[in-house]
Order: sequence, then C-alpha cells, then structure tokens
Amino acid sequence: MIHKGKAMAAALTIVLMSATGLFASGRWHAATTAGSVNEEKYSPRAVNPEEEGTDFTILNNAEAPDDDLVSQIRTATGGITIIGNVIYSDKPEGQTKAAHTGMVSFTTDGTITALNNKSLGGCYSAVELDGVYHNFYVFTSQISHKSTYYHKTYNTEDWKQIKSTTITNEQTPRALCTNGMDVYGCFVNDPDGDNPTIVFGKMDINDNTHTTIAQLPRLWNACAYGNDGFIYAVDMLGDLYKVTPASGAMTKVGATGVVPAYITGAAIDRASGRMFWTVTPADKSGNLYEVNTTTGAATKLCQFQYNDEIAGLYIPFTASGKAPASALNLKADFPKGALSGQLSFQCPDTTYDGTQATGALTYKVYIDGQEKASGTTAFGAAVSVPLSVPQAEKYEFSVILSNNEGESPKASLGPIFIGKDTPSAPESVTAVYADGKFTVSWPAVTTTVNGGYMDTTAVTYTITRMPGNVVVGSNVKTLSITDPVASPENLEVYSYTVTATCEGLTSEATTSNVVALGAIYPPYSNNFPDAASISGFTIIDGNNDGVRFFWGSGTLRISSTGSTPPMDDWIITPPVYLQSGKLYKFSVSAHNGSTATTMKEQLEVRMGNAPTAAAMTTLVIDTMLLEKKVVKTEEQMVSVPADGKYYFGVHGVSQKKGFFLYIDSIGISAPQAMSLPKPVENLKLTADMDCALKAVISGTAPSLDMEGSALRDFTGIRIERNGTFLTQLSDVQPGQSFSFTDTTMTAAGEYTYTLTATSTAGSSTSVSDKIFVGLNKPERVSNVKTVLKSDGSLDISWEAPVKDIDGKNIPAGSLTYYILDATNAQSSKVVVQNLTDTRYTYTVSGRQQFFVPGIFARDAAGNSVGVKGNVSAVGPAYTTPWKETFAGGKSSSIFATQALDGTSAATWTIMKDANSDVKSYDNDGGFLVCQTKTINQTSMMFTGRISLADVEDPEFKFYTYNLYTVANGTEHRDINELTVMVRELGDTAWITLRQGTVDQLCSGDTACWRPVTANLSRWKGKQVQMGIKVKCKYYINTLFDALSVDKHNSIGVVATDDGIRVAGGNGIITVDNAAEETVAVYDMNGRLICRVTGDAIILVSPGVYVATTPRQSFKLIVR
Repeated sequence: MIHKGKAMAAALTIVLMSATGLFASGRWHAATTAGSVNEEKYSPRAVNPEEEGTDFTILNNAEAPDDDLVSQIRTATGGITIIGNVIYSDKPEGQTKAAHTGMVSFTTDGTITALNNKSLGGCYSAVELDGVYHNFYVFTSQISHKSTYYHKTYNTEDWKQIKSTTITNEQTPRALCTNGMDVYGCFVNDPDGDNPTIVFGKMDINDNTHTTIAQLPRLWNACAYGNDGFIYAVDMLGDLYKVTPASGAMTKVGATGVVPAYITGAAIDRASGRMFWTVTPADKSGNLYEVNTTTGAATKLCQFQYNDEIAGLYIPFTASGKAPASALNLKADFPKGALSGQLSFQCPDTTYDGTQATGALTYKVYIDGQEKASGTTAFGAAVSVPLSVPQAEKYEFSVILSNNEGESPKASLGPIFIGKDTPSAPESVTAVYADGKFTVSWPAVTTTVNGGYMDTTAVTYTITRMPGNVVVGSNVKTLSITDPVASPENLEVYSYTVTATCEGLTSEATTSNVVALGAIYPPYSNNFPDAASISGFTIIDGNNDGVRFFWGSGTLRISSTGSTPPMDDWIITPPVYLQSGKLYKFSVSAHNGSTATTMKEQLEVRMGNAPTAAAMTTLVIDTMLLEKKVVKTEEQMVSVPADGKYYFGVHGVSQKKGFFLYIDSIGISAPQAMSLPKPVENLKLTADMDCALKAVISGTAPSLDMEGSALRDFTGIRIERNGTFLTQLSDVQPGQSFSFTDTTMTAAGEYTYTLTATSTAGSSTSVSDKIFVGLNKPERVSNVKTVLKSDGSLDISWEAPVKDIDGKNIPAGSLTYYILDATNAQSSKVVVQNLTDTRYTYTVSGRQQFFVPGIFARDAAGNSVGVKGNVSAVGPAYTTPWKETFAGGKSSSIFATQALDGTSAATWTIMKDANSDVKSYDNDGGFLVCQTKTINQTSMMFTGRISLADVEDPEFKFYTYNLYTVANGTEHRDINELTVMVRELGDTAWITLRQGTVDQLCSGDTACWRPVTANLSRWKGKQVQMGIKVKCKYYINTLFDALSVDKHNSIGVVATDDGIRVAGGNGIITVDNAAEETVAVYDMNGRLICRVTGDAIILVSPGVYVATTPRQSFKLIVR
C-alpha cells in the first residue's frame, strides 16, 4: 500500500547507490506497520520421503483407541464460535493496514471479531490447553536469510504473552491437535539433513520434544481430535484420514475436494462433532469449510471478506448451564512415597450456571489423560477414589463430572510427583584449611528434585576429596567433617564434593570452593589448555558488572562487549614462591578478539602478597594496548625484598566496550642473578627508503645491572631476526650507542628484530620491534578521471603512486594495475589486470549499463586500496522515442539513485498495482516509488544515456501522483519537492529544468496522476541523462510513472518574444520558461479559463483557445 504517514526529522548520513537492476518487484510488505500483517502468504515445504524410496503402508482399518476420552464430549449452547490466528489478511480499500491480524474469533458465516489486534508473528501450528495458547512459527530474516523458530505461549483471557522460547526446526510441529490432555501432530524429523522424514508423534508441550509413533507419507495441512477418540487429518493433497493416536494407523476417509496451498487449521466442535477447516488454496482466497468425517467431503460455508488465512484453530468449551460445575479441592494422598493412595475431591453444590443443585452425578478420574476410575456420587458429596501408579514419577490427575445435562469443565491437579523422590543436591559446600586440616561443611538437604516425598531423617552424605576421588566420609549424618591434609611443598589444588542419599536414591554432587596449598616454584608456564588449568586461580569482578574472566577454547577470556567500562577485572595466580636477591622474568601473551580498529583492549600486570585486588600494589607490566587480533607478548624482570609467596594478577582495564580480551599464556622464568644487564635502550629500526633489502638496527647498550650497579663482565648485544640468531655485537661497551646493518634478507617482508644484552651473569630482558624491509604495498592511485564518449565507451585514466604505504620510494617498473567493476559491491569482478599504462578504455557490447571502475595498483607486496571512478552509463545510448512504464512491476531501462544534501539513502522501488491502492497511470501493472523516512531526506534518480539525434523538438515527460489526505479537519496536499534535471554527455553538473512541489506541478489536482514536462530543444542532437530529485517535506512516498523522451506532443507551439513558450497538446496547454510572468488562457467567447504565474500544465477540453502573455496574444489548438 502507499503509506500516507507523515515523516519525522532525524539525524542522517550519506549513502550512495549505483547499480544496474536496482529495482525489484514484490508485494508491498517491505515496511512493517505496527498492528498490520505484513507476511507473504506461504506454503509449507512439502518434504516427501516417498521420493527418497521410503515405503509406506496405509492401513485399511484403523484401530479404535483403548482410552478414547469419549466422555469428554462437551455440550455447547448457542452458535459455534471458532478461534484462530490470522497470518494473512487483505487490506480494505483505501487502507494501509490489513483488515485482521493476530487472534480472532469467527462464526460459520465468516463474521470475524478481533481479540488482540496484534500479530503473533505467524503460525506453523498451534494448540490450546487449559487456557494457554501455544503458537509455533518461524521468522526468516530478510537480510541474513536465517530462520529462527519460536514457541510462544499466550493467556487466552487477555492474549498477553506468557513466554517465548527459541526452538529448532525439528521441534516445530507442522500440525497439532489435542484431546484436552495429550498433544499429537505432524512433525519433520531431521528437516535440515539429507533424509528428512515426516512423522506422526506425541508431543511434550513443555519441553518441545516429540515421540515418533509412525511415519507419514506426506505433510498434513491440519488435524483435529474427534469426539470418537480418533484424530482427523487433512494432508497437502486434500485427503482426509482417520488416525488412531496410540499406533498412528491411518484409514483414508476420502477426498475433501479441496487442495490447500497455504498453512491453515482445523478444529472439531466437541458438542456437535462437526469438523471445521480453514482453507487457502492456490488462488490465495481465504475460506471456511465443514468436513464430513464419514465421507471426507468438504462443504464450503463461506469465503472470508478479506481472504483471511487463519491457522491454529480451536473451539472453546462452554459447559451446559445445567451441567455440573467443576469438581473442587482435588488432593492426592499417597503417604510416605507409596505408589497406591487416594484422590479426593469435593463435588459442587451448583450447576455450571451457579444454580443450587441436588441429585446424582457421575465422575470419571484420569491420570495423564487416561481414564483410571469412574463412579456415581451426588452434588455436594465428598469423594475419595483409590488409585495406584506403576512407578515413581510425575502425574497429572483430572476429574470430570456429568449429569443428564452434560459434563462439567475439567478439574486438574498437578503434575505432582508420586513415590519416593531423589534428594536435591546440597545448596553449597564450603572448604576451609587451617592447622593442617580441611573443614568441609554444607547445609542440610530437606528438598527433593521433583518436590516429592523424602524421609529427611534418613538422609546421609558422602564426601569426596579432589584430586584423587578420595572418599573421606560416607553415610555421614552430620553437616560437617574434618579431613587432615599436610600442606605440600609444590602447588596442589584441593576441592570436595558432597552428595545426599535417602533410601537408595542419591543426589547430584555439589562441589566446594577450591583451596590451593603449597606454591608454584618457577620456572612456570601456562597456556591454558583446559578448564583445569585455572584451578587455584582467583577471579575477581572488580566493578561488579557480572562479567568476569573465564576459560574457553584454550584461552582465558572476558567479554568486553558485556562489561561495563572501564573494565576492572582480575585473574590472579596461585601463590608463587620467589627468593630475594634473584630476578624472575614474568611474561604474558594476549590478544584482542576483534579486527575493528575502534575496538581496543587493554591490560596490565601487577604483583602482591595476597590474592586480592587491594594487595596488587606492585606494577609489573604497564598498560598493554591490544589491537586487531594480533597476539602481543610482553615480559618484565621482577624481584622481591624477602623470600616468600607472592601472587601475580592480570588486570583487564579496557576503557570502552569492545569484543573479547584474550589471555593466551603467562610464564615465570627460573630465578636469575641480580647482576644481569638491564635491557637495551632506544631501539630503532630503519628500512632503506629506496626499497633495497637492508635494515639498520640501532640502540644504546645498558650501563647498569638489574640491581642498579655498574654493569660488569658485559659481553655484548645479541640480535635475532624472526626468532633466529643473526649476530652478536661483541665490540660494544656498556652505555655505548651501536648500529648494525642487516643485508642478509632474500625477500621483502616484515621482520621482527629481538635484542638482548648479555654478560657473564646471563641475559637481560629482550626488546623487540618490527619493520617492513623492501617494497611494501603501494599507496592508492590518484586523480582518477572518467570520460564517457558518444559511442558508449569510457576512457579511464589515473596517476600512479610514487610511495609505498611506508613512505618508501617505489622503484620504476614495479607497478601494474587492475580495474574492478565496482558497480555492485556484492559481486565485483575483474575487468582487466596486469596493465602497465595508467589509462584504459572500457567498452561493452549489448545493452547499456551503469559502470563504476575501481582502480588498484599492484606490486610484489600486494594491492593498494582501490579508488572508485564516477558512475557512467556505458554501452549504446537509448534512441528516441524512449519510454519506461514499469509494466508488470519491472523496468526495461537502467536507473541509478543517489542520496543528496547530506541525507541518508532513500529507497526507490517498483510497486505492483496488485500491492497498492494507487494504480499505475497507464494501468500496465507497475509504477516507480521513492520511499523516504525523514523530513528533508533528499534523493535523486537518473536514467541512462538517451540520444536526441533523431528528434526535432525533444521533450522529457513523466507522470506523478498528487497524494492527498485530510486529518483532524486539515487537508494535506503533496508538498514533497521535485526537481527535474538534465545532464549532457561529457558534463558532470546537472542543469535544473523545472522544480516545484508535487501539488504545484500537478496544478493543484489531488489524488490523481498528472504529467510533468520539460523541453529539451537546447540539447537537440546530443546525448543526455534525465534526473528527478525528491525532497521529502510531508509524505514518505513519491510516485512516478510513464517516463518518456520524445518529440513534444503539441498541436500548436508558440515561442513568444518574451521567451515564454506556450503549447497546445492532447487535452493540455503547457507553459514553459514563464519565470514569474503571468499567462492567461481564454476560450473563443472571451471567457477566462485560467490565469497562471510561472510554468504550468493546464487541463482543458479540445478546442481553440487564446493565450496572452505580458507582450503577446495568440491562438492555440487543443485536441
């Protein structure tokens, strides 16, 4: 539909779109309007296992079910009202929203009443149980094309959503029905695999699983549970089958005579036994049928006015007014976990309509939908029924009362657990170490897994120590134990598990906190291979945002996306034993999880004497900046004032939200002497500026050792390249500057140089840096020019880069070039490559097309960033007469669009008449629409090249539609601004021909199509492109149709002395070049027909007219 809503102002960005075949046809459902149904009608994917060679057997005689719940047939009063989910509805004439959406009730004559006026998202199938509507549907993203399946539940009293669950395709039923307790239906097993199978099964509505009962030959369109205990199913061929729930045995009843094409639904009225089926066949009409469950024949009751496609049907139960009210106070008494017991209930003393009642009643008791007991009683009586169940499990108990007037509503209890239940796991377990022993404690277990019976006096506990799975207590009745454990020298991490047992049933284990005894004695390294590798580590959420470090896939990680900036999160090592007078090298490797330049992660490393944030007082490694998924390693020497246990903490300190911060490894070296040299200072790497394969490594040798004393026994500087020994500078003195030129590279590339100062005491901490040696990728080309010639070829030229991306000089002869077709970023293809010249002529054969060149420079290191040229219409120009009518919702010519004035891109699309209440001007089924979103959003559309070589008096003409509404007594004309423009071949600037609001250009005629013309005589014999600019001022849509360039369709044309051009045509008089001058038109009797100021189109009847300008008067003929 054409939406006539007012646009709102907003912040905007520039977007440029230039592509052949920009416009796509389709139903007008792209923009979703709140409260309307915008889904296309759709048919289920007909998975037919018979095509895969699977054999099926349809039994000739279906077997009656053992427990048919016939007694649940309910007596209804009055007419039959059906409830269903509308997933498609036509729009009323002149309206922008669908007639119906979401849940509705309807009668057999097709009268529909809205229940919630809100779409439920769609419907594959649905079922109502005990006042809850379970709706299953799929949502497919129009961007990613990924499908998400949902199970959503709603309260049938107010239709408010209760719960939304994401499920799988296999869990999504294709048709469902219920007897009021159990749910059955049609499912597709392994729908996304190579061998999908269609099955009949029983569904657990609570966990979205189904148990397969039998295979099916094809998909069901709909099914309903009958009063006789059978399921009646209509398949996608329109055949009715009678199905036994317990076995899935099927008997073909007969053909309905109707073939469904879209998802709909069915329901059986429990009072009358009548089966109703909503059907949408291939013609997309929405209909209601009654199906004869004896013959299969379907009788059409009505066609819905707006062809509503309604699925997920059910018929609400209404008890007869004089039938008994529901049973009260249901209670199941199965003492001390027994499997035999009593179900008691109170019979009401009133009928369903509230009238006091006496007399006999019949009751039936069901367990999980199966009848287990029945008997007679009376109004007001208390009843106790002995029952037994086969095993300890959850059961649902139901009672239905009846008298001669009918049945009561069902009263239910449960599901509740009967039998002896399993103890719950202990809520928590705490382990504390002191004085050479662990004390392990836990709270008493007094609950069960399912809420069933447990003798709390008989509960015992089993306590197990880890590692080693050492049972340190069994059959324990107390709530704590002690476990003597000598503290080891080396690190050992302990924890305990506790389980509860009662009468042979044992709970899940609960694990205590971990306690680390002993210490790490360096050297130590940890690259976090598994979750156990962080046992004994302390994790602290310093800013209490609920986000913390965790182990995953071989790294420590923390979500920067979910963290509240700035990050303040710690992971602290177990105790590390360090000696005074020694040096230890601590190293950490980490990386950023994102390649985005805006997402940066940061960390630091600190040290302290306790595993707390407050104790981390000594800075070890200052802030590391992590970017673009590059693993970064830093190391630092540390020393301590006294022997003892210390802790190292990696501290996440990212300042903004990012993606993930990853810790890849940490390491602590073996103790080293304090006389080690300090690191090399002032490291600098310099590449040759003419791209020779050499690099200069310079710096300053240390003059002090790590203790701060003068460096003794210095042996030089060790240099490594990419981890391989390169040289030892032995002649360097402490504190002296040095320089070394490396000329041993054999190929250009990035090289990492690592320098280490050495002495007889050992090596310093290394320092490293990277440099690209030789020719790197080139800078981008510049000054790209495109010149379009009259034959449709395009001359492209550019200037070569002279530097690579490092600023080094590019040697002569090093570059080649290639050109991509960058018209469509999604499918760029190479036009030409290995060019050595900086110019190229692009030609195409066949039809005209838009083309955007992307020019790249290339050298041995790779490609430059590409540079785009202007969009050009290449190929043969269109000849005159040229026209584009968008017939059938398609275009025969090329168009491009462009956002203007710093606003975001509008959407230009071809609208089919079938999807709009505005029809095309020429009734050919299609027209063009510019769809904007905000006030002042500006966009233009322009054509390909059009030759004016063979036309004497060329004219550009199109039709636009003047939208008009009245709201709250105020009329709203179409004040969107149009500018008609032309561009000559070889020019880049557009020349304005006409401009004005849509209302002005339509001469104030509203809710109709009117022509807009522009004279092109100035460009006779040349090639031009025509453009239309739209600026949104009120309506979000601007409509165009029947674009043409042809000889001016005039009968009499007068160009006056004052430059005003007046022409008579078919039913119109056009005034051009009038600026602010006034032109008057009279009939031959001297009666004033119209007076206009400025350019205008005047609608008149055929005849002879007199036009006057400020300087002339003359006759015009109009036919």
